[in-house]
Amino acid sequence: MPRDAIVLVATCGDGSLLELDGRTGLHFPQDSSGAHVQTEMLSDAQLVQLLEDLRGSGAEFLVIPAEKGDPLSTRAAFVEYLRQSFTHVASETGIVDVWSLADAGPPPAERK
Repeated sequence: MPRDAIVLVATCGDGSLLELDGRTGLHFPQDSSGAHVQTEMLSDAQLVQLLEDLRGSGAEFLVIPAEKGDPLSTRAAFVEYLRQSFTHVASETGIVDVWSLADAGPPPAERK
């Protein structure tokens, strides 16, 4: 990831995971103030919309640490959306998955 990248991190509220050596780390999911929101509070559709809103605001990567990101990993429709829309750029089994948000195809509503 470039040094100046804006990175969404599935932190489960652990702010220390936002310390990314020169990169801007943001909670995912988050509320309008940027504070962490529990994944369980949102539907898959809301997670997708939030991801798209944040991507539209400049977010370039989504990092899902295995330990902290497990709630996202169990969301089948959200994970399928990631697979169909973005490039999986890095993975370390049991440690982390990284998605590039720059490679999106057309919005889901436009896909046939």
